[in-house]
Amino acid sequence: MSAALGNGRPATHSRERFEALVEAFVSSPGLGVSRLRSVQRHSEMILGETLERLAVGDSSSFPAIRRRGDGWEQLAARFRQECESGLRAATCRWWMAGDPGWAAAFGSDEDPPAALAYAGSLAVLDQPRVAIVGTRSASAAGIAFSRQLGASLSAAGVAVVSGLARGIDGAAHRGAMCSDVEGRAVGVLGTGLGVAYPREHRQLQGVIGDRGLLLSEYEPTRGPRPEAFPLRNRIVAQLAQVVIVVESGATGGSLLTVHEAAMRGRPILAVPNNPLVRSATGSNDLLRSVEGAPAVALPCHGPADVLALLDLEAIIRSTVDDNRVEPDARSRRVLDALGWDERTTSWLASSTSLPLGEAATVLANLEDAGWIVHRSGRWQRRPR
Repeated sequence: MSAALGNGRPATHSRERFEALVEAFVSSPGLGVSRLRSVQRHSEMILGETLERLAVGDSSSFPAIRRRGDGWEQLAARFRQECESGLRAATCRWWMAGDPGWAAAFGSDEDPPAALAYAGSLAVLDQPRVAIVGTRSASAAGIAFSRQLGASLSAAGVAVVSGLARGIDGAAHRGAMCSDVEGRAVGVLGTGLGVAYPREHRQLQGVIGDRGLLLSEYEPTRGPRPEAFPLRNRIVAQLAQVVIVVESGATGGSLLTVHEAAMRGRPILAVPNNPLVRSATGSNDLLRSVEGAPAVALPCHGPADVLALLDLEAIIRSTVDDNRVEPDARSRRVLDALGWDERTTSWLASSTSLPLGEAATVLANLEDAGWIVHRSGRWQRRPR
C-alpha cells in the first residue's frame, strides 16, 4: 500500500474530480451508499470513470442489465441533474477500487464497499490487523482488559480495528493510541467523518484521524442512523485478520461482526467471563460447543493468544505505561479486596479487617491517586 496515498491526495485533476463525483453521489437524495455499491458491482470500469459517464447521463456502462428496465437511465438522469447544479470539490479524501491497497483489503470479498472516505494514513493498514469489539455496556473489568489488550497489541506492531462505539470499542482504541506516537488504530464509523458519535468520543476520534486512520462509507456530514451500524460492522470484519470479542450480551453489534467474520473464515477469539456477568452472555456462548459442533471462538486470555494466530514473534509488554503512584501494602490490600466489583466503604473495611475510618482514608488516597472512583455510594476500580 502506498504511504503517499495515505498521507495526501494525488494532485491530478482527474483524481480530484473522481473524489468529487463519489462524494456527490453518496450525498445525493435518492442515490447514496447502497446505490453506489450497486453501480460498482455492475460496472467493469473503475468507479471514477463509471461516475463520469453517469454524470453526463450515459447509462451505457451497464448493457448487461439494461433489458431489465430503465432503472439505470433514471439513475443516470438523476445524477446528471445533481452534477449540472454544480459539482463541488470533495471535502475529504476517498479511497476506492483501483487504488493502492484496495485489492489487498477487499479484492476477494463478495460485498466490498464501493468507496471509503478517510482521514489519517492508509499505511496503517499495512500492519497486521485485529478487531476488538464488544458491548457498549461493559463491566469495569471488560473496559480494563480491552484497553490493555489494545495497548499491548499496538506495542507489538498490530493495528487495532474497531467501530469507535462506547464501551469495549472505545477502550480498545484508547489503549492502542496511548503509547504509540504513530498510531495503530483504525476506526470504522457508522457516520460521516465530520460527525462524532457518540459525542464523548469526539477527542478520541480526532486523535485517531490525526495519528491513525478513520474510515466511513458516508458523506462527511451524515449523522447516525440505525441501518448504518450493521454495515459498519461488516467493514470491521472485512479489514480484520482476527476478531476478538471482549464482552458481549446475548444480542448486539459485536455478534453481527462475529457473523460477518465467520462468513469470511476469520479466526474469532472471545474472552471467558463469569457466567453471572450479563454483559458477557453472548461472548461466553461463543466459547461453548453446542450439540457436538465446535465452538465459534477460541478463548483469549491475553495478547499472546492473538499473536499466535497472526504468527507474529513479538515481545509483549505485560503492563501499559502507568504514571500512577504504586499503592503501599495497606492500599494494595484494599484494591485486591475491591477487585473489579462495586463495593461500599463498610464492605471493604469488613473484608480487610480495617477500622472504618482507616479504610475511608485509604480509599480517599487511592481515589486521589487515580486508582478508584466513587459512584452512587460505591467504590469502583479505574482502568489504566
